[in-house]
Formats: sequence, structure tokens, C-alpha cells
Amino acid sequence: MTEEEKSENQTGTIEVDNLTINSEKKYIEVSVNPRIYPLAVVMNATYNFMDKANTIVDGDLREEIIVKLWPLDSDVDLELMGKEFNTELVSESVLHKKSAESSVIRNALANTAFNVTNNDQCEDDEGCEENKDSDKGHISHRHAGDFDPDNMEGHDDNNL
Repeated sequence: MTEEEKSENQTGTIEVDNLTINSEKKYIEVSVNPRIYPLAVVMNATYNFMDKANTIVDGDLREEIIVKLWPLDSDVDLELMGKEFNTELVSESVLHKKSAESSVIRNALANTAFNVTNNDQCEDDEGCEENKDSDKGHISHRHAGDFDPDNMEGHDDNNL
């Protein structure tokens, strides 16, 4: 970063891109656009920095999130730490997006596995009951040995 690309203001801080570096007080502020990086992404990136810096997350979720970082090691280059935090934001953003995309597949696989397990237990009609829920229009199978909280006949409170 050249000196022309950095701007120093009257309080002794240096501004570089979305970073405000206060070398006197040894902290850095990272300005984060919440329309690009949701709060969950910012919090994950901040969490990943806990072994490198003390942190505060503040701001307005509609306009700007401010992350303040105080390095645990006093010899750290503050500008480099801010850039590393920006890289962590991108990394967490990609993980967040991939997790959201794969949740549909993950849920479908879980539902399939659950249905196969249910069907394996109820292959023979002995021990299984078929219930039709007329309000919801679906059929479900329940193994006769399963606990039914709506049917407590023959159960006392001590044997649950």
C-alpha cells in the first residue's frame, strides 16, 4: 500500500480501504457492509480471530458493522491483521453460502434415511399401525412399541 493510498486524519489514525488503524492505542477498526456480509458471517470471522485479538462487534445492522480488534501480540502489524480479517470474512461468507446450499440436500438425505428406517421397522404389518391424519392428509407409521404420550392408558407416572 503506497502512502498516497493511505489517509491519516487529525486523531492520529490511518484509514486504508475499510480499515481504520490507531497505532497509538494499538487497535484496528474494520468497517463491514452488512448487505455483503450478514451478521452470522461477521460473528464467525470474529470468533476465528479470538486467538489473535480481543474483539468488539458494534454498529448498525442496516448500514455498517464495526469490528474492533486489539491484537494479543503487541508486535503485530495492524494493517496486516485488518487485511487478514477481511480475508476471513470472505472465507466465512463462502462457508455460509455453501452450508445454506447444502442444507436442502442434507435435509433430504436425513428424511430419506428416516423414512427407510421407519419402513424397515414396519415391513410386516404386525406391530405397526397405520394412521391417517385427515386434517393434514398424510399417512404415518408408528411402531406399536413406540411411546405415545396421547395414549397413557396402563402407564403410571413411575414407569415412564
